[in-house]
Amino acid sequence: MATNIKRITVIGAGQMGAGATAVFAQEVPVYLLNRAPKERAERGLEAAVNAARSSSLRRNVTTGTYEDDMERFVHDSDLIYETLGEDMELKRRYFQMVDKYRKPGSIVATGSSGLSVATMAKGMSDDFRKNFLCLHLYNPPTRLVAMEIVPGPETRPELVKDMARVMEKTFRRVVLSANDVPAFAGNRIGFKVLNEVATMVPQYGVAMLDYLLGPYTGRLLAPLATIDLVGWDTHKAIVDNVYQNTRDEAHESFKMPAYMDQLIAAGHQGDKTPDKGGFYKRQGAKTLVLDAKTRQYVDPPVISVPIIENVKQLIRYGSYTEAMHTLLNANEPEAAIVRRGILGYISYAGMRNGEVADMKGINRVMGWGFNWTPADAFADFIGVDETKRLLRKEGLPVPKHLEAHKGGKLYNEVDDMARYLGGR
Repeated sequence: MATNIKRITVIGAGQMGAGATAVFAQEVPVYLLNRAPKERAERGLEAAVNAARSSSLRRNVTTGTYEDDMERFVHDSDLIYETLGEDMELKRRYFQMVDKYRKPGSIVATGSSGLSVATMAKGMSDDFRKNFLCLHLYNPPTRLVAMEIVPGPETRPELVKDMARVMEKTFRRVVLSANDVPAFAGNRIGFKVLNEVATMVPQYGVAMLDYLLGPYTGRLLAPLATIDLVGWDTHKAIVDNVYQNTRDEAHESFKMPAYMDQLIAAGHQGDKTPDKGGFYKRQGAKTLVLDAKTRQYVDPPVISVPIIENVKQLIRYGSYTEAMHTLLNANEPEAAIVRRGILGYISYAGMRNGEVADMKGINRVMGWGFNWTPADAFADFIGVDETKRLLRKEGLPVPKHLEAHKGGKLYNEVDDMARYLGGR
């Protein structure tokens, strides 16, 4: 049973492996594996200690290498958690080793952000397939507590229920069940929004877009800064996967911008490559912004748009509904960009209801995985009838659950809504 998890092996000591270790090792002993030399895994341990802000975490983590320790660590574990890069063949190669070394009944999980769970398990042993699922953490896991649980076609149903309970009760995750579709629930919705903003960079500029669609619009971090944080390579892997394997009403929104592909080929990965940069680049004490047309980094312009500053002031006073009405009914061209961004998010999230997860799960993953205002909470702020009117005016699909709404609140989670719209 999943409740008997007494030891976990984490495969991969990179950013996500370190984050998973920071979560798991607070409760159970963890083996942390990485490629030789062993110092790579030890660096991952130090990153986990820093993320958890607890030096005592070291006592619960044993580091090792694939070459020397994988067989012993995997066989001794009740849960084997993989955090390698978003490369199907790479993951399958390591899962074949795990299948060889694991004890019967042990749980194997991928931390993939959106690759096919069914394909990862294909060809593995019967016992592996029955005990395999995705446990997708959000980065950084010590701050973003959502977890998507995605079963494969042969995963034991009781295992899914057990893992949901354990992840909620023992590891303090906000759990949702997602379907095995490209990018699952959170990344399917979130990266649609992020990539749309990235596509507009050559026209409007980095600084203007992150100003217009910044934290005051209900997100922890501005969109282009978010892409830099997760890494351009990760962004590309997610949007390419969705673009190649889905067809929905916003299909073209997942087409990777050509200028980003060109810069990735030149080594730009966002925060992962501080010497190269992404949308932003630090130069001494200054932060420069990308000029997508010249591929150069320049001083950011000073931006102040009166309607946006007015809305921010209303939010600072806690007048969220008035702020939304002011913003969404303004005539200024800058407000039109923001209006399209907010309404496009509400529409796309609602249209995925039942496809990627149920609406409760979609709201949970956006709130606790992305730290964005849940789509239904936005509709509550605006007013559901007004939201429907604005969606039709923008020519955006109105989700079925909004059409069927008869009154009352859409978003009923216990949540501090001020944490979403309080940003400046």
